[in-house]
Amino acid sequence: MLTSEQLDETAKNFGLGEPTGVELYEEVGHRANPETKAEIFQGSDANWYPGDKILAAIGQSENRFTPMQLASYTATLAAKGTRYACTFLNRVVSADYSTLVKEQQPQVLSTVQMSADTVGGIFKGMNDTTHTGTATYYYATGPDAWYKKHKDIEVCAKTGTAEHGSGGSPHGSFVCFAPQDNPEIAIAVYIEKAGQGGYGANIANAIMDAYFTVDDTSDTIIYENRVG
Repeated sequence: MLTSEQLDETAKNFGLGEPTGVELYEEVGHRANPETKAEIFQGSDANWYPGDKILAAIGQSENRFTPMQLASYTATLAAKGTRYACTFLNRVVSADYSTLVKEQQPQVLSTVQMSADTVGGIFKGMNDTTHTGTATYYYATGPDAWYKKHKDIEVCAKTGTAEHGSGGSPHGSFVCFAPQDNPEIAIAVYIEKAGQGGYGANIANAIMDAYFTVDDTSDTIIYENRVG
């Protein structure tokens, strides 16, 4: 059984509540742990109890993560435990597009040791979400289901519901990566007061549809920032 310290260290290495590496200022939020609870509450309410660890493990309690952190976390799962720095910048070229000034290189920020059995279980469980779980309608059975257009691209996903105290429906979160056998893209969608995370699948579907069909249209699209 994981201790609270081991649970927090694992979440940290997945990038939750940590800087993602993006070039702009970002909020980093925080993880639910004894230190965070002591900062937020006073008196006996600030004590860390065994039940707090359970709530933290399932994403409840005082966890506060950004959509970019969720995307980074999902990409780390897809990379089987290697977390890379996020970036908004791919490369910079000269004004006449003839010279490459700068190109981003992958930067590893942290790693999580994951056994093959653990990776296999996570991948299968997230893929089951799209076939028999909370995202089934959007990926397998609905009129515009993903697999009716992309039968060869298996998606691994997870839906989430975030409670809040501002009234109205819960927020909805949705993360996914694809393809299952050789991941290329990771996505995080967060919708305020969506009611449930499955609604984010429609947005993720549109993003993946554009990503996986770009080769079909690349001959007709002129990319501005291309060298040569």
